[in-house]
Amino acid sequence: MNKRIDDLKKNFINTLNHDLKTPVLAQMRSLSLLLDGMFGSLSPEQEEIIKLTKESCEAILDMVSTTLLNYKFENNEAVINYELVNLQEIIEECCKDLDRGFKEKNLKISLYPSCGYSFIQGDRELLKMAVSNIIANSITYAYRNSEMCIKIRNTGLNICISIINKGRQLSDEMLGSLFDYYALNSSKNTKIGFGIKLYLALQIVKAHLGGIVVRNNMHDEVVFDIILPNSVKGSAVIPIARNIMISENMSA
Repeated sequence: MNKRIDDLKKNFINTLNHDLKTPVLAQMRSLSLLLDGMFGSLSPEQEEIIKLTKESCEAILDMVSTTLLNYKFENNEAVINYELVNLQEIIEECCKDLDRGFKEKNLKISLYPSCGYSFIQGDRELLKMAVSNIIANSITYAYRNSEMCIKIRNTGLNICISIINKGRQLSDEMLGSLFDYYALNSSKNTKIGFGIKLYLALQIVKAHLGGIVVRNNMHDEVVFDIILPNSVKGSAVIPIARNIMISENMSA
């Protein structure tokens, strides 16, 4: 029975990878050629609808890629390519990539660089994905015309990235299920909803022997702390429980 379930899971993943991901990539290439004028000029209306279609394809591709990567982590098939990673640089790149989201909600972004060493051994691409997923989520549920602060600090054993946004605080129930694979928003009065991208962020951080702390602060602040050890490949020592997600209500 277990083998049957495993076979069905692998067939589903293969279907996502080959029967969905491949044609979506082909569609995106075709749409890019249209937008580049390879088949003639476009009217403003045509260009707009093609851009929207391309954005939809990009969203589908992103979801498929996230699902496939989650599958690899769950089945111990994910590969971690270690190198010296500058976390401050990653944060700056993520903010630049997500600039459109900041502008759409008129959010002020304040970066507070580390006064100490901000390098760790890790997989740069995966760590950037994890940080980007958390920041993007914070943008989505931040109040309009508010400020988001991102701080990085070196505590000696760990490097902590704190992402602080002004938004509706999380209930105890939401805090308890925040990083569940299929976490959905069930409240009629809030827009707090989280999906597989937060789940993936946690898997990536756990693979680097770190943890994520989520807490409510005073003044309608929600804080995500990404805690990573200064050394991953060696015998890292972390003064918090390893491979965890902590949800707690705290005051600043």
